[in-house]
Amino acid sequence: MQSEFSRLLLKFVPLGRLGSVAADGVPLISYPARGQVSLRFTLDTNCIIDVEDNRACAPYVRTLVDLHRAGQIIVAVSAIGASESLRSGGYAATFSEFQSKLSGVNFDSLELLPPLACLGLAYFDYYVLADDSDTLEQDIHTVLFPTIEFLWEDFASARGLPIDGSDKRWRNAKCDVLTLCCYIQHDGDVFVTSDSNFHKKSSVLSALGAKVIASPQEAVIIAQGGQRSPNR
Repeated sequence: MQSEFSRLLLKFVPLGRLGSVAADGVPLISYPARGQVSLRFTLDTNCIIDVEDNRACAPYVRTLVDLHRAGQIIVAVSAIGASESLRSGGYAATFSEFQSKLSGVNFDSLELLPPLACLGLAYFDYYVLADDSDTLEQDIHTVLFPTIEFLWEDFASARGLPIDGSDKRWRNAKCDVLTLCCYIQHDGDVFVTSDSNFHKKSSVLSALGAKVIASPQEAVIIAQGGQRSPNR
């Protein structure tokens, strides 16, 4: 009997990358041969925190980074991570602070994906402009955060907050949305996160272009060719 993870792989991983199916129902993903395009994995900010705090997911995140360094997969992070709140409170004054954070956990070799520009969040030279007709960001926001207004002005007005102020809840939601946007718009294969909000809504997000949303452990299984079954 196939697990939910197995069905997810069969549905969303490009068929050209799937091999046979193991006895336990887990698809065996064909490892890209030399000269072929490697699978692209996008880490969310939680993966960085997992490693910083040495959480249970940390060994799997480190394995993905090691595979990236070995040239077997491509691992990237969204530059919007620089706009997340600092552990010490407040926010990074410069983008170089985020780069130092990545270097501190040996992530400095990873690709940096520029997010959609967002006033007050994006750093100069580390963003791309959005097409006014593109609704992807708002569509993702509606799925992930249905009780949080999409625009800061609407969020602030509904709660009596100053328009020139800030709110951690709205900002964190925006960063999550822009991180997933990055993964989709930069043609990622696997979005790696330990955040349950993404996993609970993965079937709806798949319709918006999120091919595979996986935990760090599941991502390692995919990266290594699906040779062992995920925990059930």
